[in-house]
Amino acid sequence: MKENKLKLFILLFSLFAVVGCEEDLIEYRGGQPTAYSFARTSQTVGVCNPTVPINVEATIASNQERTVQVSVNDELTTALASEYTLGGTSAVISAGDFVGSIDITVDFAAIPVGESRVVVLDLVIPQDGTLNTRGTTTIAFSSACTLNEATLDFVFDSYPQEFAWQLYDEDTGAFITGDTGFGNYAGADGFSTTLCLPDGNYLLRLLDSFGDGFCCAYGNGSATVTANDCDGDTELASVGSEFTGGELFVPFSLGQ
Repeated sequence: MKENKLKLFILLFSLFAVVGCEEDLIEYRGGQPTAYSFARTSQTVGVCNPTVPINVEATIASNQERTVQVSVNDELTTALASEYTLGGTSAVISAGDFVGSIDITVDFAAIPVGESRVVVLDLVIPQDGTLNTRGTTTIAFSSACTLNEATLDFVFDSYPQEFAWQLYDEDTGAFITGDTGFGNYAGADGFSTTLCLPDGNYLLRLLDSFGDGFCCAYGNGSATVTANDCDGDTELASVGSEFTGGELFVPFSLGQ
């Protein structure tokens, strides 16, 4: 009798072991239905990193490689096809992994100044019981300077209404941008503007209608020119108390 019970126990144990091995081969980890989703509902692409990955996630791992199709939502996408490139139409999730990705590369030079764009992507989910938990993502980007970005920062003295500035091409003498008169900064402590300029030599013209510049009895002002770069900012020129008259030209160069 004891021998029969022992044989029955061994038989049941063997059945559970076989079923357990078969389930490991058939089911995904966790034993739940698979769900795919974009890792983020939205993300922004910047000019310093024009190529970024778009991650697609699975809730559970598989012992086989999986390919998840991705499509462009033409109705919601505002970017032109010439302004971006997708690295494929699907994300591959390797066996045993939870995440796959495709890249998007933005051509910032193709985007008109002042314009913003979005690319909207949808997951194409197979009709096999696979779930979709975050099936749409929006990639946003805006026009950016693809030449030389430079920032002009001004700190005013006690009479900001007396100050004006202008920017010229040093080689041709051509006026580029700036003030055409005085009184633009009354009541302000300072002013900052960012310019997008080609390689070249420039003259920043500082003007003071009273003729005493930034210095000295009525507060100390300053003017700083900074080149903005993805690797860091570089100060190109700086003027403070040495501006004591009605006019001062400050030279600087970009792309050299």
